[in-house]
Amino acid sequence: MLQAGSVRAAIPTSTARRTRLPGLSENYHTLVMENKGTAAQHPARRRLRYPAVMPAPKAWAEMRTMMERLLVERTGADVVVWNKRIAVEKPASEAALRAWLSDRGVTGYAQTLLAMETFGYPDFLTASADELLDGQYADRPALRPVLDALLAFAATMESVTVQVRKTYVTLITPRRQFALIRATTRTRVDLGLRLAGAQPGGRLRAAGSLGNDVITVRVALGSVEDIDEEVQQLLQRARAESL
Repeated sequence: MLQAGSVRAAIPTSTARRTRLPGLSENYHTLVMENKGTAAQHPARRRLRYPAVMPAPKAWAEMRTMMERLLVERTGADVVVWNKRIAVEKPASEAALRAWLSDRGVTGYAQTLLAMETFGYPDFLTASADELLDGQYADRPALRPVLDALLAFAATMESVTVQVRKTYVTLITPRRQFALIRATTRTRVDLGLRLAGAQPGGRLRAAGSLGNDVITVRVALGSVEDIDEEVQQLLQRARAESL
Protein backbone atom coordinates (compact mmCIF):
# COMPACT_ATOMS: atom_id res chain seq x y z
CA MET A 1 0.00 0.00 0.00
CA LEU A 2 1.13 3.55 -0.59
CA GLN A 3 2.36 5.21 2.56
CA ALA A 4 2.20 8.96 2.99
CA GLY A 5 5.09 9.14 5.43
CA SER A 6 5.74 9.17 9.13
CA VAL A 7 3.97 12.43 9.95
CA ARG A 8 0.26 11.75 10.27
CA ALA A 9 -1.14 15.30 10.47
CA ALA A 10 -3.57 15.72 7.57
CA ILE A 11 -3.67 18.83 5.39
CA PRO A 12 -7.05 20.29 6.33
CA THR A 13 -7.94 21.72 2.90
CA SER A 14 -7.79 18.34 1.13
CA THR A 15 -9.91 15.21 1.01
CA ALA A 16 -8.75 11.85 -0.30
CA ARG A 17 -10.22 8.54 -1.39
CA ARG A 18 -8.37 5.25 -1.15
CA THR A 19 -9.28 2.06 -2.96
CA ARG A 20 -7.54 -0.94 -4.48
CA LEU A 21 -7.48 -1.65 -8.18
CA PRO A 22 -8.45 -5.09 -9.43
CA GLY A 23 -6.07 -6.90 -11.75
CA LEU A 24 -5.69 -6.57 -15.46
CA SER A 25 -7.82 -3.94 -17.14
CA GLU A 26 -6.20 -0.74 -15.80
CA ASN A 27 -3.69 1.61 -17.36
CA TYR A 28 -1.93 4.80 -16.29
CA HIS A 29 -2.45 3.95 -12.62
CA THR A 30 -3.47 7.17 -10.98
CA LEU A 31 -3.80 8.78 -7.60
CA VAL A 32 -6.88 10.99 -7.50
CA MET A 33 -6.65 13.99 -5.23
CA GLU A 34 -9.52 16.32 -4.49
CA ASN A 35 -9.16 19.67 -2.76
CA LYS A 36 -12.13 21.68 -1.64
CA GLY A 37 -10.22 24.69 -0.35
CA THR A 38 -7.36 26.93 -1.38
CA ALA A 39 -3.78 25.72 -1.59
CA ALA A 40 -2.05 25.54 1.78
CA GLN A 41 0.83 27.94 2.30
CA HIS A 42 4.13 26.57 3.60
CA PRO A 43 7.00 28.75 4.87
CA ALA A 44 10.29 28.38 3.02
CA ARG A 45 12.46 25.40 3.98
CA ARG A 46 9.94 24.00 6.44
CA ARG A 47 9.20 20.30 6.29
CA LEU A 48 5.89 19.49 4.65
CA ARG A 49 3.07 17.93 6.64
CA TYR A 50 1.89 14.70 5.04
CA PRO A 51 -1.72 13.64 4.57
CA ALA A 52 -2.57 10.72 6.81
CA VAL A 53 -3.45 8.58 3.78
CA MET A 54 -2.46 9.09 0.17
CA PRO A 55 -5.36 9.20 -2.32
CA ALA A 56 -6.51 6.18 -4.25
CA PRO A 57 -5.48 4.90 -7.66
CA LYS A 58 -8.12 5.64 -10.26
CA ALA A 59 -9.45 2.72 -12.29
CA TRP A 60 -8.35 2.48 -15.92
CA ALA A 61 -11.99 2.69 -16.98
CA GLU A 62 -12.18 6.21 -15.52
CA MET A 63 -8.90 7.25 -17.13
CA ARG A 64 -9.99 5.86 -20.47
CA THR A 65 -13.22 7.85 -20.21
CA MET A 66 -11.20 11.04 -19.78
CA MET A 67 -9.06 10.21 -22.82
CA GLU A 68 -12.13 9.39 -24.89
CA ARG A 69 -13.68 12.71 -23.90
CA LEU A 70 -10.58 14.57 -25.02
CA LEU A 71 -10.62 12.69 -28.33
CA VAL A 72 -14.24 13.64 -29.01
CA GLU A 73 -13.76 17.24 -27.91
CA ARG A 74 -10.76 17.73 -30.18
CA THR A 75 -11.87 15.76 -33.25
CA GLY A 76 -15.63 15.33 -33.07
CA ALA A 77 -15.28 11.55 -33.41
CA ASP A 78 -15.09 8.82 -30.79
CA VAL A 79 -12.77 5.83 -30.33
CA VAL A 80 -14.96 3.49 -32.39
CA VAL A 81 -14.87 5.85 -35.38
CA TRP A 82 -11.12 6.37 -35.11
CA ASN A 83 -10.43 2.65 -34.73
CA LYS A 84 -12.31 2.07 -37.99
CA ARG A 85 -10.31 4.79 -39.73
CA ILE A 86 -7.06 3.28 -38.44
CA ALA A 87 -8.13 -0.18 -39.60
CA VAL A 88 -8.58 1.21 -43.11
CA GLU A 89 -5.25 3.05 -43.00
CA LYS A 90 -3.35 -0.01 -41.68
CA PRO A 91 -0.29 1.80 -40.28
CA ALA A 92 2.85 -0.35 -40.33
CA SER A 93 4.15 0.81 -36.94
CA GLU A 94 3.20 2.86 -33.91
CA ALA A 95 5.44 5.67 -35.17
CA ALA A 96 3.63 5.68 -38.50
CA LEU A 97 0.28 5.74 -36.70
CA ARG A 98 1.30 8.61 -34.46
CA ALA A 99 2.53 10.63 -37.46
CA TRP A 100 -0.72 9.94 -39.28
CA LEU A 101 -2.77 10.97 -36.25
CA SER A 102 -0.70 14.13 -35.70
CA ASP A 103 -1.40 15.17 -39.28
CA ARG A 104 -5.09 14.96 -38.41
CA GLY A 105 -4.85 16.95 -35.22
CA VAL A 106 -4.92 14.01 -32.80
CA THR A 107 -2.20 14.53 -30.21
CA GLY A 108 -1.44 14.00 -26.52
CA TYR A 109 -3.57 11.61 -24.49
CA ALA A 110 -6.05 11.08 -27.33
CA GLN A 111 -3.23 9.93 -29.61
CA THR A 112 -1.75 7.69 -26.91
CA LEU A 113 -5.14 6.05 -26.38
CA LEU A 114 -5.50 5.24 -30.07
CA ALA A 115 -1.93 3.98 -30.28
CA MET A 116 -2.56 1.58 -27.42
CA GLU A 117 -5.92 0.58 -28.86
CA THR A 118 -4.14 -0.35 -32.09
CA PHE A 119 -0.87 -1.89 -30.91
CA GLY A 120 -1.78 -3.07 -27.42
CA TYR A 121 -0.95 -2.00 -23.90
CA PRO A 122 2.55 -2.43 -22.37
CA ASP A 123 2.83 -5.28 -19.87
CA PHE A 124 3.85 -2.97 -17.03
CA LEU A 125 0.43 -1.33 -17.15
CA THR A 126 -1.05 -4.45 -15.56
CA ALA A 127 0.94 -3.76 -12.38
CA SER A 128 -0.67 -1.84 -9.53
CA ALA A 129 0.33 1.71 -8.70
CA ASP A 130 1.88 0.46 -5.46
CA GLU A 131 4.01 -2.06 -7.32
CA LEU A 132 5.20 0.53 -9.81
CA LEU A 133 6.21 3.00 -7.08
CA ASP A 134 7.89 0.30 -5.02
CA GLY A 135 9.90 -0.63 -8.09
CA GLN A 136 10.95 2.96 -8.74
CA TYR A 137 12.35 3.42 -5.22
CA ALA A 138 13.45 -0.12 -4.38
CA ASP A 139 17.16 0.71 -4.63
CA ARG A 140 16.85 4.30 -3.39
CA PRO A 141 14.49 4.22 -0.38
CA ALA A 142 15.97 7.41 1.09
CA LEU A 143 14.33 9.33 -1.76
CA ARG A 144 10.82 7.97 -1.22
CA PRO A 145 9.97 10.73 1.31
CA VAL A 146 10.73 13.30 -1.41
CA LEU A 147 8.11 11.75 -3.67
CA ASP A 148 5.64 11.50 -0.80
CA ALA A 149 6.19 15.16 0.08
CA LEU A 150 5.61 16.26 -3.51
CA LEU A 151 2.41 14.25 -3.66
CA ALA A 152 1.36 15.69 -0.32
CA PHE A 153 1.76 19.21 -1.68
CA ALA A 154 0.01 18.26 -4.92
CA ALA A 155 -2.93 17.16 -2.75
CA THR A 156 -3.41 20.78 -1.67
CA MET A 157 -4.06 21.90 -5.27
CA GLU A 158 -7.42 21.57 -6.93
CA SER A 159 -8.08 19.30 -9.92
CA VAL A 160 -4.77 17.43 -9.89
CA THR A 161 -4.48 13.80 -10.97
CA VAL A 162 -1.32 11.79 -10.38
CA GLN A 163 -0.45 9.10 -12.91
CA VAL A 164 2.06 6.41 -11.94
CA ARG A 165 4.12 5.15 -14.87
CA LYS A 166 6.89 2.53 -14.94
CA THR A 167 9.82 4.83 -14.16
CA TYR A 168 8.21 8.13 -13.17
CA VAL A 169 5.11 9.89 -11.89
CA THR A 170 3.21 12.64 -13.70
CA LEU A 171 0.91 15.37 -12.44
CA ILE A 172 -1.88 16.48 -14.73
CA THR A 173 -4.82 18.85 -14.77
CA PRO A 174 -8.01 17.99 -16.66
CA ARG A 175 -6.32 19.72 -19.61
CA ARG A 176 -2.78 18.33 -19.72
CA GLN A 177 0.40 17.21 -17.93
CA PHE A 178 2.26 19.93 -16.04
CA ALA A 179 4.91 18.11 -13.99
CA LEU A 180 6.95 14.91 -13.87
CA ILE A 181 8.68 13.29 -10.87
CA ARG A 182 11.55 10.86 -11.40
CA ALA A 183 14.17 9.37 -9.08
CA THR A 184 16.91 9.99 -11.64
CA THR A 185 19.82 8.85 -9.46
CA ARG A 186 20.16 7.25 -6.03
CA THR A 187 20.65 10.67 -4.47
CA ARG A 188 18.38 12.92 -6.55
CA VAL A 189 14.74 13.25 -7.52
CA ASP A 190 14.09 15.48 -10.51
CA LEU A 191 10.91 17.52 -10.61
CA GLY A 192 10.27 18.33 -14.25
CA LEU A 193 8.00 21.29 -14.94
CA ARG A 194 6.04 22.56 -17.91
CA LEU A 195 6.75 26.30 -17.72
CA ALA A 196 6.27 28.52 -20.74
CA GLY A 197 9.35 30.59 -21.53
CA ALA A 198 11.34 29.31 -18.53
CA GLN A 199 15.11 29.19 -18.95
CA PRO A 200 17.73 27.44 -16.79
CA GLY A 201 18.96 29.60 -13.94
CA GLY A 202 18.89 29.56 -10.14
CA ARG A 203 16.98 26.48 -9.01
CA LEU A 204 15.81 25.77 -12.54
CA ARG A 205 18.03 23.48 -14.57
CA ALA A 206 17.89 22.29 -18.15
CA ALA A 207 15.35 19.49 -18.52
CA GLY A 208 18.03 17.08 -19.75
CA SER A 209 16.76 13.53 -20.02
CA LEU A 210 13.35 14.67 -18.75
CA GLY A 211 13.01 17.06 -21.66
CA ASN A 212 10.41 16.52 -24.36
CA ASP A 213 7.70 18.59 -25.95
CA VAL A 214 6.07 18.89 -22.52
CA ILE A 215 8.71 19.25 -19.79
CA THR A 216 10.86 22.37 -20.25
CA VAL A 217 12.92 22.66 -17.03
CA ARG A 218 13.61 20.68 -13.87
CA VAL A 219 14.44 21.19 -10.19
CA ALA A 220 16.88 18.80 -8.48
CA LEU A 221 15.71 17.58 -5.05
CA GLY A 222 17.87 15.63 -2.64
CA SER A 223 15.68 15.78 0.46
CA VAL A 224 12.24 16.86 1.69
CA GLU A 225 13.80 20.11 2.92
CA ASP A 226 14.53 21.05 -0.71
CA ILE A 227 10.81 21.33 -1.37
CA ASP A 228 10.68 24.89 -0.10
CA GLU A 229 8.37 27.80 -0.90
CA GLU A 230 10.16 28.51 -4.18
CA VAL A 231 9.65 24.96 -5.44
CA GLN A 232 6.03 24.97 -4.31
CA GLN A 233 5.41 28.23 -6.16
CA LEU A 234 7.01 26.83 -9.31
CA LEU A 235 4.75 23.78 -9.10
CA GLN A 236 1.70 25.98 -8.59
CA ARG A 237 2.72 28.14 -11.55
CA ALA A 238 3.11 25.10 -13.80
CA ARG A 239 -0.32 23.89 -12.78
CA ALA A 240 -1.91 27.32 -13.35
CA GLU A 241 -0.45 27.49 -16.86
CA SER A 242 -2.03 24.11 -17.66
CA LEU A 243 -5.58 24.84 -16.53
